[in-house]
Amino acid sequence: MKALKILRAKFGRAGSTSRLARTPRLIALIVGLTVSASIPLHAGPLLDRIKASEPIRIGFATARPACFEGPDGKLTGFSADTLIGTLKTMGYENVEAVGIADFGSLVPGLVAGRFDIATCGLYILAERCRNVAFSDPFAEVSDVFVVPAGNPKGIETWETVVKDNVKLVYVQGTNSLKLSQEAGVDPANLMAVPSSTEMIGAILSGRVDAGHLFGWDAAEIAKNNPGKLEYTDPRKATPEDKRNWSSTAFSKADADFVALYNEAQAKFLHSPEMAALLAKYGFDETSIPADSIKADWVCSNR
Repeated sequence: MKALKILRAKFGRAGSTSRLARTPRLIALIVGLTVSASIPLHAGPLLDRIKASEPIRIGFATARPACFEGPDGKLTGFSADTLIGTLKTMGYENVEAVGIADFGSLVPGLVAGRFDIATCGLYILAERCRNVAFSDPFAEVSDVFVVPAGNPKGIETWETVVKDNVKLVYVQGTNSLKLSQEAGVDPANLMAVPSSTEMIGAILSGRVDAGHLFGWDAAEIAKNNPGKLEYTDPRKATPEDKRNWSSTAFSKADADFVALYNEAQAKFLHSPEMAALLAKYGFDETSIPADSIKADWVCSNR
C-alpha cells in the first residue's frame, strides 16, 4: 500500500455569529490502492469512475467514533471502517477520502458532486432521501442529551426540555432541529453550531444547558470529558418511534452501485471483520439492524 498523502486546501472564512458556522475547509486524504471488480454493462457515474481507474471519493466530517483521521493520517471510525470494509468485499480498494469541517455539508457536497459517497453515521431521513440514495442501514442508533456532570437540570426527555425552558445546542445538518420543532421547543432557546467541538464549548461555558446529539458522538464526548460532561438515557431521550438508522449515502444516479453495495454490506455485517469492528468501538451485535430493515422502508417512516 502506498503511503497516504494529505492535501490541505484553505478557504476564506465567512462572517459568523454564535449560530453561524465557519466556511468549511477541504482536507483530502488520498489512499493509493488497487481495484478489481466487474463493471455492469449499464454503469452509473460511480461505476464509470471505477472503470476509468479513478478513486472512489468518500466524503466525511470528523465525528468520533463514526469518522475521523487516525494517527497514521488514514480515514477511520466505525462508519468509515464499515464502508471501507464493504467496498473491499466488493473488490474496490482505490479510495480518496475528502474531509469537510461541517457535518451539515455532507449531503449538499454529495449532491454537488464533490465526492461519490458520504459517510459518518448519517441517519436515513425522508428529507435526505429526496436528494440522495441511501444504502440499507448498517446500525440502529438513538440520540441523547449531553449535559453537565450530575445533570443539574434533570434533563431526560424533550418534554422536560420544553417544560423547563432548557437552552439547547445542536449540530447543524442533523435531525435535532426537526425534533426540537416537533417537540415545541422555543426557537429562542436553540443554538446551532457546526460540530460537536463547539457544542462542548457551549455547554462547558454555561451558554446553554444541554446539547442534543448522536448517541455515538455523545459517548465519545463523555469519555473525553470525565467529571465534566455526561449523557442521558437514550431510551428516554429517544422514543421508539423516533429511533434512527445509520446508513451510507450515494448519488441518486448511482442506484446500480447501491444495489451491489447492499448485497456486499449484508455479507460484511455478519462477517468476523464486522464483529471485530463492533468490539473495537465498544458496540455489540444489538447495534446491527434486522436484515428486514431496508432503506426504502426507513425513508418512508422517518
